[in-house]
Amino acid sequence: MSKYQMIKHIQPSKWILPVFLMFHGLFGENVNRTALSSKPVKSSRTVQKPTISDLQVLGERLKEVIEGTSQNQQFQKGSNSSLSQSLTGLRDSPINLTRQIKKTEFKSKFNVSWNKINDTPVFITGPELSEFSSQFSGAYSAEEIAKEFISTHKEVFQLGDSYAELETVKEFDDRYGKTHVKFQQVYQGIPVWGKTVVSHFEPEGDLYLINARFSPSPKDLDLSQINYLKEQAIQIAL
Repeated sequence: MSKYQMIKHIQPSKWILPVFLMFHGLFGENVNRTALSSKPVKSSRTVQKPTISDLQVLGERLKEVIEGTSQNQQFQKGSNSSLSQSLTGLRDSPINLTRQIKKTEFKSKFNVSWNKINDTPVFITGPELSEFSSQFSGAYSAEEIAKEFISTHKEVFQLGDSYAELETVKEFDDRYGKTHVKFQQVYQGIPVWGKTVVSHFEPEGDLYLINARFSPSPKDLDLSQINYLKEQAIQIAL
């Protein structure tokens, strides 16, 4: 066996302590004096080199940091995109503060269900309906009271002119004496398909319910330039 192989097989724990004691006995006094002196002492300690395991841990940590940074950048990019879309929506459809205030007041007075698509009321009840109609009792017909109510709250209904855009198509009394008035929504004299408003009155003439399915009044829509025959319009619609 070579000397190198002999040294390699020696157990470190058997010779570290004797060597330490020997050096301490020879140089211990000088070491203590040096430690007490005011002169700076250059450290003889060697820097421990990182092991492969240490490098692997460091690599995993760096990977986590990089991935986290990438995710944050993607999140910020997505947030900026959402913000941009919101600003674009506000530019194209600015918030009508007057309507929002009127809508809040309206909801505080009446029980209302809303159309989730166009934000128009679809079901209105409450004792305030009766209070509103009572001020016109004997002077206005059921049709006029209903249109006046919608006109008074035109910001909520989003109808520019209830008298022009709601055409009475049916009015009748049921077997309980209640009166029902059905309106067809029209625009520039043209009926809007499937859009109606129905008002309901007690036998005494008090308005107690309005149910509706209609669209807000179109803006900047000129129908005078549209000139189709009935058959052509049906084909376009299909």
